[in-house]
Amino acid sequence: MDDPPIHDEPELMTLPMARAVIAPQPFQQRGGEALTQLLIVAGAYLVWRYFMIFRVLDWVDAHVDGMTVYAQVFLNGVAAMLAIWLATRGQPAIRQSLGLATDGLGREIFWGMLMVIPCYIANIIASVLYILASNTDVMDIAGQRLENMEVLATLSAVSVVPISIYVGVYEEILFRGFFLSRMRSFFGGPPSGGATFLAIILSSAVFGMAHVYQGTLGIVQTFTVGVVLAIIALWRKKIWACMIAHMGIDIFGLVLLRVVKPMLEEALRAATQPA
Repeated sequence: MDDPPIHDEPELMTLPMARAVIAPQPFQQRGGEALTQLLIVAGAYLVWRYFMIFRVLDWVDAHVDGMTVYAQVFLNGVAAMLAIWLATRGQPAIRQSLGLATDGLGREIFWGMLMVIPCYIANIIASVLYILASNTDVMDIAGQRLENMEVLATLSAVSVVPISIYVGVYEEILFRGFFLSRMRSFFGGPPSGGATFLAIILSSAVFGMAHVYQGTLGIVQTFTVGVVLAIIALWRKKIWACMIAHMGIDIFGLVLLRVVKPMLEEALRAATQPA
């Protein structure tokens, strides 16, 4: 009597089950873990930025002419990335948790270039509202902004694009990739609208305060742009578009600075001269 034929199990029935087992799961962050990471990064970054960095910059300023601004930008980025590495080392799905998944990267670049427009519109509206609400003399604000421009104007033309790319990458990883996602998890997670709102506001406030050297108007402007970028990050579920938009804002702003600064200086001279 012949043995009954042996049938192999259908491959189509086993593959979906296997895929379901090995498929990466969406990143989930526990509130306590998120708080711990926030404290580590905030503490490490602040200690470096407000204490150690000044010793290095003093040495650079004393020994290398014209390199202080470049050193500060570079060291801020290094400090931010080291702080994030310290807080997240050994954590699974770290790129996903920071919004750095690379699927659909071409679409993210397109949206990033387009999102420069709403960022600037929001910035202009916030600036006008601040001037109206504070009842501050426009020429006083112009004088304060000119002081900040003096520092940025020391950047060479060839360094504008590299610095804008560098700052756009590390600041978006820090403020949208890390702070926004961890604050959202700490306050209640993605399903909670209240958690999302708080995370947007607080991460943008931290972003604004990191630019305190730009004065009150600069903080307001940076906070406003931070809110728009946070919304973009949550909408796209990645931060690539935020990086591109951030780079575009910085490049345009630094190029425009070379045009606006002489005009602003002339306007201030005319305003202070006796009639």
